[in-house]
Amino acid sequence: MSTVTTDVDLDWRGVGDESEEITRAAGLRLARSARRLVADLLRPHRLAVALALLILVVENAVMLTGPLLVALAVDTGVPAALDGHPGPLAWSVAGYAACGLASAGLRAAFLLLSGRLGQDVLLELRRRVFRHVQRLALEWHESYTSGRLISRLTSDLESIDDLLQQGLDGLLGALLSLAGITVLLLLIDPVLAGVVLAGFVPLALLTRWFQRRSRASYRLTRIWVARVIVQFVESMNGIRAVQAYRREARNQSIMAQLNHRYRDANADALLTLSWFVACVRAVGNLTLALVLLLGALRVTSGALELGALTAFLLYLRRFYDPLDQLAQFMNAYQSAAAALEKLASVLETPIGVPEPAHPRALPARCGAS
Repeated sequence: MSTVTTDVDLDWRGVGDESEEITRAAGLRLARSARRLVADLLRPHRLAVALALLILVVENAVMLTGPLLVALAVDTGVPAALDGHPGPLAWSVAGYAACGLASAGLRAAFLLLSGRLGQDVLLELRRRVFRHVQRLALEWHESYTSGRLISRLTSDLESIDDLLQQGLDGLLGALLSLAGITVLLLLIDPVLAGVVLAGFVPLALLTRWFQRRSRASYRLTRIWVARVIVQFVESMNGIRAVQAYRREARNQSIMAQLNHRYRDANADALLTLSWFVACVRAVGNLTLALVLLLGALRVTSGALELGALTAFLLYLRRFYDPLDQLAQFMNAYQSAAAALEKLASVLETPIGVPEPAHPRALPARCGAS
């Protein structure tokens, strides 16, 4: 079984650069550092985060109103229209259209606000890393290499940018949808809702497996993309020596090996995501088929209205969409978490000459004028 060398950036001396795996203690320490960094970056934007959450809550409430209006139209509006009273049906249709327009407007407002918030956080993070790195000791720069530093400021920041673009929406929006839909399913028909909730058992197991597997996969992708960038930068910086000593073929061989490792790490991460999404959809489709069968039996026995079953199925279809969003979010989160761990380790590196706690002014200059 082949081993994989890793680059975990435990500190500026490169401890762990050639270890085969990140120890559990080191992984927990890096994760805590990443969480502290995120909290510190978001602290100045508390009001913007709160406003974005409020918009998201209102949008989800508006979105969840739609199927209830469909049930009202089927059970009340259509029979009333057949009796010559189109008012209830017209109000149901108008309400559904108003919900659609309101949802679109709230979605636009949320995307604008969350996009601005994400860019502000990235701007501050980039500024912090650049300012801190300039103050680090020369010994750190000699051991860390410019290629690894470029990787921190390019590919790692891009991973965090991907997370910020879908973070609030992918995580909080999905959780709000799941909670709201679960409550509505229980209110519409507890028996059918029990069938749906039983599907949470395999979904919970799948989610736990995905979290563990994807975390390891994305740590490897961060490691290998850093090494690809290091090899490229160092080769180009020393291009005179490379050409003078005819080292092109050797450098190309090294780059090919690193590229293959990076490709394999990305392929493993994508394969993990694809298995998770496929299994979630399989559970969802099987649950939907079972609910449709049991719901039809309950409608024929008079225990459930047709409109209520229609609304239940509409909510059930929307119930599994947030799970796909959660899968995409966790995919971006694991990649960004690995990047944040590396950036946090750089920012926690002590500077070479720290600023004095109590600086004193220089004495007046003496001598001839």
